[in-house]
Amino acid sequence: MDFGLSFVQAQVQESTRRMLEDRLSTQQIREAEESADGFPRPIWDEGIQLGWPGMSLPEAFGGGGCSLLDMCVLVEEVGRGGATLPLVVSSGVAATLLEHSPQSELRDWVLSEIAAGKIVCPALIDEHGRNEWDEVRLPISADGQLSGKKILVPFASVADELLVTAVTPDGDTTIVVVDPNTEGVSITRHHTKVGLPLFAVEFNDVLVAAEIHRGEGAQTALDAGLQTGSLLATAEAVGTSEALIKMSAEYVTVRKAFGQPIGAFQAVAHPCADMRINTDTVRLLVHEAAWLIGTGQDASEEVASTKALANEFFERLANDAFRVHGAIGYSNEYDLQLYTRRLQGFCRTMGETQESLERAAVALGI
Repeated sequence: MDFGLSFVQAQVQESTRRMLEDRLSTQQIREAEESADGFPRPIWDEGIQLGWPGMSLPEAFGGGGCSLLDMCVLVEEVGRGGATLPLVVSSGVAATLLEHSPQSELRDWVLSEIAAGKIVCPALIDEHGRNEWDEVRLPISADGQLSGKKILVPFASVADELLVTAVTPDGDTTIVVVDPNTEGVSITRHHTKVGLPLFAVEFNDVLVAAEIHRGEGAQTALDAGLQTGSLLATAEAVGTSEALIKMSAEYVTVRKAFGQPIGAFQAVAHPCADMRINTDTVRLLVHEAAWLIGTGQDASEEVASTKALANEFFERLANDAFRVHGAIGYSNEYDLQLYTRRLQGFCRTMGETQESLERAAVALGI
């Protein structure tokens, strides 16, 4: 059994890694976090030219026709380079949700826009909600008016379109398309430390002219989008972990105590070894789940259990990275916290540990 990357995947990995190393420094990452966009726009624009946003979309929509596994390889390198980009939410959650929705002129147009590099952001978490998997509560009136608030919406300030989940007076889940520039839509940035630009989006009697999906099928499409998003977010976290492993390995070979590198001591070497083992484990599980989805098989249990395991492993990995670095790791001027903050955010999005375990149990029929 061959667990290696295909020729195309290896090329994607190498070219993406080289591009990000050449184009994106940690100083630029810091500046991007503080910018109005909240992410490195020049990197995104170059990624559009390389076909990143539509990589796993069908060629009929202007995409590259590649697999979800190919996309996981790309997103992992983006995480390794520290580039917070809209790939997971736009090319992952939104695109998959749309692909599982009924064919329509609107749906096909939005998918083509995603492939062309337009940013389509799902607005899923209702006010006072916990995460994306919560029950939908935002009401939409019979005449198609939205009133209420969505929170923790990534990249909302730069979104070309919003995919908003709402519930009809009959209790049906519906997914609608909203132009963020529509009158009655207000966007406010959250103050967070996770490295991801998150926003509250408030709707004040916003008339919705376009509906993507409604009813039981809408919930099925939403679940499919969240599965893909969870898997891609985990792949991105694998890349972030790789950056932490590299930093930690380099540090413990130059930092000395008692006349020798601290990496020679078991109390330091063993956590570093655990970092490598755990990261490689999660990567293989991500690839397995992506392969299952790509071959048309149900991967509900694999995606949920992988997310739960990744939450535990990567939270421990971030803590171990701080342990082996000591006090310097807690300095805002030191690059370690750029990546640990991203891992901390990952553990609390697209499925927390307990909730992911519960979804895995349901998928197993328990």
